[in-house]
Amino acid sequence: TLQWVAGAVGVMLFIASMAIVVPPGQAGIVILFGKVNLEALPSGLHFINPFATVEKMEVRTRNYTMSNIADEGQKRGDDSIAVITSDGLTVKLDATIFYSLQQAKVAQIFRDIGPDVEDKILRSEIRASLRDAAASLLATELYTSKRQSFVDQVTKTLKASFEARGINMEQMLLRNVLLPDQITKAINDKIAADQEAQKMAFVLQKEKQEAERKRIEASGIRD
Repeated sequence: TLQWVAGAVGVMLFIASMAIVVPPGQAGIVILFGKVNLEALPSGLHFINPFATVEKMEVRTRNYTMSNIADEGQKRGDDSIAVITSDGLTVKLDATIFYSLQQAKVAQIFRDIGPDVEDKILRSEIRASLRDAAASLLATELYTSKRQSFVDQVTKTLKASFEARGINMEQMLLRNVLLPDQITKAINDKIAADQEAQKMAFVLQKEKQEAERKRIEASGIRD
C-alpha cells in the first residue's frame, strides 16, 4: 500500500511539474534546451515538457510616455524628444503611445528582440518618427495649425514600423509642445495684440452705434 501511495504521489508531482498557468493578459513563451517555440501559449492552464521553461510577456494594451516632467514617464528626469523644425529651431515634444504585442508574434519578438521592447524598439522609433515629421514644419505650425496633421503623420509611420515587428500601434498623443522662450513670447504677444485689436474694434463699434443713436435722437428733437 505504501508503494502505491508513493507511486501516486510521484505521478502527481510529475504531472504538476508539467503544469503551467499563464495569467490573463499575458502570453507564455516556451523555451526547451535554448530553442524558442514560436507558438506562444495563451492565458490559462497548460501542460508542457517538464524540461522546458516558460517566459511570460504582456499582450494587453500598454502606454509609453516620454515627457520633460520628472516621474511622469517611464524614465526619470527630462525624457522629452528634441526635434529641429524647418526654421532651424529646437522644439521639445512630450508624447504618449498606446501599443500592444501581437499574440501570434510575441514568441518571435522574445526570440529576436527580447523582453525589453520599450528600450530596444519603441524609444528609437518614436524619436526617429517625430524628428522626421517635424523637419518639414515651422515651429509655430507645430504648435498651432499643423499639430493634428503632424500627429496623423507620425501615427501612420509608427503603425507601419511597429506592424513589421509584431507590435500593434493603437494611438499616439502629442501631450505638449515646448517652444523656445523667444517664440513662446512672440506667440503670446501676437495673441495679446489680436485680442487688444478685437477689443478696440468692439469699442469703436459701440461708439459708432452710440453716435448714430444720438444723431437720430437729436434729429427727432429738432423735427
